[in-house]
Amino acid sequence: PMDKENIKGGAYIVELAKRMPQYQFIVVANYIRESQGIPSNVYVWGRASSQEELATLYSSADLTLIASRRETYCMVVAESLCCGTPIVGFYAGGSESIAIHDFCEFVDYGDLEKYEKAVDRMLNLDFDKEIISAKAKSIYGRQSMSKGYIDVYHSFFN
Repeated sequence: PMDKENIKGGAYIVELAKRMPQYQFIVVANYIRESQGIPSNVYVWGRASSQEELATLYSSADLTLIASRRETYCMVVAESLCCGTPIVGFYAGGSESIAIHDFCEFVDYGDLEKYEKAVDRMLNLDFDKEIISAKAKSIYGRQSMSKGYIDVYHSFFN
């Protein structure tokens, strides 16, 4: 939904696209209820049908935007960074708490002016997708995550 009260923040992406007509925005979502008012530089992809398709979308993007008001363990952060793509988002709890801050920038929820500046700033930095991906996989990969869970489990018994 495109109202500002919706937890996923679609209205902020649409407003950002209107402010930044020089960029193309691809929205990957199950559906968009309102199509009126969506600028021509926004393409609604729909839902990704597989992990491979989602990885291709992340990898081909210059930046991943997170507009949610609240997140827990934000898989979008881990997935995007593992694919080598930096992130701009709103402070939402989980997103910034698991992010690799060298490759991410977060601003106060709803502050569209700062959000726009962060997007512009991040798009003008020269990131190496291979470096982002390697760092992210060392943190979010199966081995690291499994070890973390085992360590937590063992801590309960020590």
